Amino acid sequence: NLLILTFLIAVVFFYADHAKLLTGLPKDTLVNYQFTCLFPVISIVLNYFAIRAIKKDEELVRAADRLR
Repeated sequence: NLLILTFLIAVVFFYADHAKLLTGLPKDTLVNYQFTCLFPVISIVLNYFAIRAIKKDEELVRAADRLR
């Protein structure tokens, strides 16, 4: 999931940079990113936290198995 989100971010920024050339706008035109472009970045952070929490749960289960 992290790889797909990273690829998505790269595609968004690559497309925004090259869309100026495709539409015939001058190179010095500023690109205005919307707030929704931050959603993949937020998803990466939340995925990271989820992975950490899952690892902690797995360690807890392994520790409980050792006690039996």
